[in-house]
Order: sequence, then C-alpha cells, then structure tokens
Amino acid sequence: MNLNTVKAYLLKEQFHKFWEYKSPTWAGKFLDQWCESAHESKLEPMIKVAKMLQKHRELILNYFRAKKQFNSGIVEGMNRKIN
Repeated sequence: MNLNTVKAYLLKEQFHKFWEYKSPTWAGKFLDQWCESAHESKLEPMIKVAKMLQKHRELILNYFRAKKQFNSGIVEGMNRKIN
C-alpha cells in the first residue's frame, strides 16, 4: 500500500468530525489541530487544503456561530438561476 495515500485518506476521514461540533470555539480548536496534522503529513495537496482552511477560518466558523442554520447553498442557487 502507498503510505501517502493512507495518510491522506485518514486526514480526510478525520475532518468529517469537524462538522459534528456545535461550538465555534471547539470547532476552531479542531480545525487548528487538523491543519497542523496536515502540515506534519508533508503531503503537498493536504498542506494546500490546510492553508486554504486557515485563510478562511473565521468565515468557516461563522457557520457554527449561526448555529448551522444558514449556509451558502441558498445564495449559490440564486446565483445559478440569475446566470
């Protein structure tokens, strides 16, 4: 088996837990730890994802601050209809 593939798969599976959090504080801590793990993996695609997540961290955590009631799906749907 390819060890890099296994590492990437495990990181992907671990990230699913992120969406189970209710508190933006705990979700933020998980996100920070996950991004650190991605950097330690030395897998360039995972590092790229971690950097993107860190760049948009506050916007992502707004999802938890809004108590998961709102997402961008509505706006994306409206944009699609307009286009």
